[in-house]
Amino acid sequence: MVDSLIFHIGDHKTGTTSLQRTLAQKGWSCDSKSLFYPSEFNHNPLVACLRKPELFEFRQKRFSGLCKKMDKVKTGVGVISAEALESVAPAVLKETLQNYMPEYAAEARFIAYVRPHADRIVSSWAEQVKLGLFSGSLEEFHERFRAQGRLYYHGRFMEWRRVFGDRFTLRPMIRNQLYKDSVVQDFLHFALKTDDFSVQEVKSNESMSLEDMSLMTVLYKAYRTRHKHSKLQAKIGRTMNQILSGLPPCSSTTKPRMTKTLIPDVIATYQQDAEKLDEDFFDGTPMMDALQAAPKKAVNTSASITPEDYFTPDALRAVQALAQLVTNLVDANKESMQEYFHDQVAKKPVRANPKKRMHKGKGKGRGKTRKTGKPFDVNDLLDLI
Repeated sequence: MVDSLIFHIGDHKTGTTSLQRTLAQKGWSCDSKSLFYPSEFNHNPLVACLRKPELFEFRQKRFSGLCKKMDKVKTGVGVISAEALESVAPAVLKETLQNYMPEYAAEARFIAYVRPHADRIVSSWAEQVKLGLFSGSLEEFHERFRAQGRLYYHGRFMEWRRVFGDRFTLRPMIRNQLYKDSVVQDFLHFALKTDDFSVQEVKSNESMSLEDMSLMTVLYKAYRTRHKHSKLQAKIGRTMNQILSGLPPCSSTTKPRMTKTLIPDVIATYQQDAEKLDEDFFDGTPMMDALQAAPKKAVNTSASITPEDYFTPDALRAVQALAQLVTNLVDANKESMQEYFHDQVAKKPVRANPKKRMHKGKGKGRGKTRKTGKPFDVNDLLDLI
């Protein structure tokens, strides 16, 4: 069995995708220590059974199965990475570990990274536009996050500390505060408890430019004429980001930034939270320093993602046609498209001949194609932020 177990619990928008792909693709080496990471990408699907009481019955199957995987390993540190744990009550996770992974429950460690408030607002806005979850302005997005209370970090992290004590570690997602200015290297340093390792980071999930974000609004406008938001749409967004990132950059690209007129409201909203985080979790005042430095990154003009601001009428017509083509292809063979976009997100090779998924077992329905798409549940949104 593994010697110890670590839960990397997010937060969203703190380099989680780069870390998860580095772990999954074994982009690191260490002569003295080893890590066991039982996933091709991340463990967010494991989290679903922790969110709703009506799904708690599935905890035994999922976590007992995970425990068996850990038990088969001779030595090393087991790692579970799921930023979706951001929305899970730590007491529920503790109870689950005690019941279904008892040999690891008492010693498991937990680590989270927290992104400064202003940066998180901008980054999450870009992410939700990319995935088709939001199409409004940055100012409107700030109001949404404030109403949801998503960025009042202190109370949530204090609950993790209350439940797990000093086995919970919180790190600021600020480059000069991280080991070798990297969240991937910082996590490996924490997990391996040594600096005797090397790493080839798998960079991913870079934020889109405003120009590319406006392109995505055209795609999703066509998609939504026939479909509700689904996990497939989110995978389309992630795949498009990968494609756009691999192309030569546009002659003019604009990074999403907060406006100078919005900054005072953001500072007033989150100043107390930043001060409490610094006081209870960090040496120095990294979160408050970052909040006070936010005006230096601000711009005068509000960020636009209106397609007409970036495309000529002829170019916009071509983009709309291609968006309609993508929607038609999804409709024509949804299951093959599900497999294709799933593989793209997981960085797997494209399947030459995708096979239809079939029901297993005997009786009625044997041999019929299984439908894999499903409407988005509100809890699924948290996995994509």
